Amino acid sequence: MSHSLSFTAKRRMARENALKILYAVDMADHEIRSAIKDFFQYFYEGPDVEDIITYTDTLATGTEDKKKQIDETIEKFSENWTIDRMVVIDRNILRTAVYEILFVEDVPILVSLNEAIEIGKIYGNNDSKRFINGILDKVIKTVKDD
Repeated sequence: MSHSLSFTAKRRMARENALKILYAVDMADHEIRSAIKDFFQYFYEGPDVEDIITYTDTLATGTEDKKKQIDETIEKFSENWTIDRMVVIDRNILRTAVYEILFVEDVPILVSLNEAIEIGKIYGNNDSKRFINGILDKVIKTVKDD
């Protein structure tokens, strides 16, 4: 009997996958397409579900394509922090969340915020949750004001 993942679980896996891919791109200056291909070929051990692969690709490529705008947004709301001084994990969690908030219409803003915080708890350090929440909260307030 095969166990099917919920929509929420698939999206969480895709967000975590995108984080891992963007981390690799950030650390080793890989090209996004080859990083995605390598990830699914050599490192991915989750279920082979097309929805996960598709949303991982959407998040990773979308975040990379809009990185300049996303980074400017993050820096605008991070007091005393430049993007390159941030912990690599936190920076990439913020990037994917800001991408979702600004460019993915079918994801509610609070879902992006909550998912970023939860992923920060898993992959980040003790300060990640507060750091991510603080910046995203400011980003969300400006988006809601538009």
